[in-house]
Amino acid sequence: MEVPIPDRAAAGRELARLLDHLRGRDDLIVLALPRGGVPVAAEIAAALGAPLDVMLVRKLGVPGFPELAMGAIASGGVRVLNEDVIRSYRIADEAIAAVAREEQAELERRERLYRGDRPWPPLQGRWVVLVDDGLATGATMKAAIQAVRAQSPAGITVAVPVAPPETVRALKGMVDEVVCPLQPKAFYAIGQWYLDFSQTSDQEVREILAWFAAPAPSEPAAPPWRPVETEIPADERASWLQSFALAHHGWLADVVRVPTDRLEREGMAAAADGEVLARELPLKEIDYEAGAGGGRLRLVLGTGGARRTVEVADLTRLLGERLGEADAGLRADGADGGSVLLRFRAPARPEALDGLSASELDQNEHGSGGG
Repeated sequence: MEVPIPDRAAAGRELARLLDHLRGRDDLIVLALPRGGVPVAAEIAAALGAPLDVMLVRKLGVPGFPELAMGAIASGGVRVLNEDVIRSYRIADEAIAAVAREEQAELERRERLYRGDRPWPPLQGRWVVLVDDGLATGATMKAAIQAVRAQSPAGITVAVPVAPPETVRALKGMVDEVVCPLQPKAFYAIGQWYLDFSQTSDQEVREILAWFAAPAPSEPAAPPWRPVETEIPADERASWLQSFALAHHGWLADVVRVPTDRLEREGMAAAADGEVLARELPLKEIDYEAGAGGGRLRLVLGTGGARRTVEVADLTRLLGERLGEADAGLRADGADGGSVLLRFRAPARPEALDGLSASELDQNEHGSGGG
């Protein structure tokens, strides 16, 4: 596992590689813990050819310290309490009940939002892979395990990219297999191990689940969690880049360089190992000069000491990247066999601020993270 983890999709691809021994099982099902676990699980389910659904679990946060889990609840009335935390903080039964009522209401809201009228998938006799974007205390995952175990599955695998060693040890006694490639002893928060730990929205969860639930089309559509590339014709590059630069001025972006042939073979998975040219810097300018050899492209990000200039001297191909209706970035291939990828911190429509919509900004202020 690359450290820091580039994003949830990269985490999912690495976990899928480690779970390849499950490929081909006709009883396999992947269950994600929303919201952050869904884009991780989507990569796993797509790679293993398995159906994807969600296991709805809510963390019970300590009053006054909501990021610290004192327990969790799950669909079906399952409740798990962390007695050590409850004793340490001397939390009264009334306080636990109050938090549980609030989280139960949110659990029921999300069940309606994500699953709608779709029936709960049968788990009896199936091998279940439970996925989250990381674990701290593991209380949330323990509730999910209990909820699944009550339905008599053939087996349970827990797959998470990062968790402290003591949490992994505790879970190993509850399931058939735990896959967790990153187990740091100095563990403070899940987000510290990611480059991009931006909030996963309800809309993203719905779109991913809808893609897996839809009948297989004759021409498979691109998964909604992966950017779609559209090539920009040579005679339109100047005007397209001008509009792109104006629409996204000030957006935070990363820029990496990757060998083009590897990008063609491995897709965006190759970008995780690319040469980092800029990290979370605001986009300031895009200059393009047409000419022999495809023209020259220059990207300018940041200011002052953090200023970075990236050039593609002989541009052979230019592609815009979209994620649904949102702009995700651009790709520029050069005659030297290298590709420059500019990816925004969070894809969004041009009217958004710094690549984050107003709702996402509000969600980020309230924080996120697993249990």
